[in-house]
Amino acid sequence: MKEEQKIKVLVVDDSPTFRAALSIALETDPSISVIGQAADGKAAVALCEQLNPDVVTMDVVMPVLDGIEASKLILAQRPIPILLMSTLARSEEQRMALNALRLGVVDVTNKPVLAGSGGQHGIAQVIRLVKAAAEVEVSVRPRSGRYHVLADPVKRNLDLIAIAASTGGPPALERVLGLLPPEFPPIVIAQHLAPSFARGFADWLSGAIARPVVPVVATEPLRPGIIYVSGEKQHIVVRHGYVRDKSVGPGELAPNADLLFQSACASYGPRVLGVVLTGMGNDGAVGLKALRDAGAWTIGQDRDSSVVYGMPRVAAEAGACCEVISLDEIAGRINGLLGAGPGRPRV
Repeated sequence: MKEEQKIKVLVVDDSPTFRAALSIALETDPSISVIGQAADGKAAVALCEQLNPDVVTMDVVMPVLDGIEASKLILAQRPIPILLMSTLARSEEQRMALNALRLGVVDVTNKPVLAGSGGQHGIAQVIRLVKAAAEVEVSVRPRSGRYHVLADPVKRNLDLIAIAASTGGPPALERVLGLLPPEFPPIVIAQHLAPSFARGFADWLSGAIARPVVPVVATEPLRPGIIYVSGEKQHIVVRHGYVRDKSVGPGELAPNADLLFQSACASYGPRVLGVVLTGMGNDGAVGLKALRDAGAWTIGQDRDSSVVYGMPRVAAEAGACCEVISLDEIAGRINGLLGAGPGRPRV
């Protein structure tokens, strides 16, 4: 592969050891070239202007200028995909990192393990994330507060709404769920997140949309007006009035959207609304197809409004979607199916 065809990556971290290890790990893939390194956010901003990388891997907590403030400055200059990496433990820092997704940051993840027994998996994962980030067309636009109502939405009797999302999912979920009416059936979400960010996701989402969000760590009764998300490193499944966690096997993607959709189908059949939002990979397509085949209404997010058109693309190609619509249209469709008005954006 010629050098000009490679994905140009800028590595930003205050640890020289980690910067070196991550650079070496990334360049084990012939399609990636690390074109620079920076020890703090201020240097990262300058190098982005100078080197014009295709992707930036950015530590969150750094001296001089942290990764979130540096991301703001970089994205104000040019739409470069940024992948935030951290070993965050404190809830406030988790919230800050999740908020950064609203800026146009592509994803947040734990710093990969690059050596020892987990090294091979960590290297493969970070290479996959960088390649996915390189495909993203970053759009740095303020939230417009607009919404669309699709023509003639037909009311359905819904007992459950099941949603799957991955890369770009948190701000998409905020956008959709913040427009729901005061009364809605239980909503269960399979959102792929790095483990440390999964811990604070429920609190972040609840604060963003002013709705109750419950992290499922055992078995919970499904109640109207409540949104349920998976716990750390757990699947999330439903069964006749309850939602519970499910253990994850070695190397399994968690939470698994296919498991959520299939369990929803087994318990509620056509009385489910299934939605696949932005994300990489193919998770959710099989389960969403099962829902559609059972008579449920199913929605896929469209290409133009997705950060990564992976999961919804595979679902659409599998014939799993009753309709493929933009993010701004999804809330209006859900409200129409519930027999409610279009809702109003929370700004």
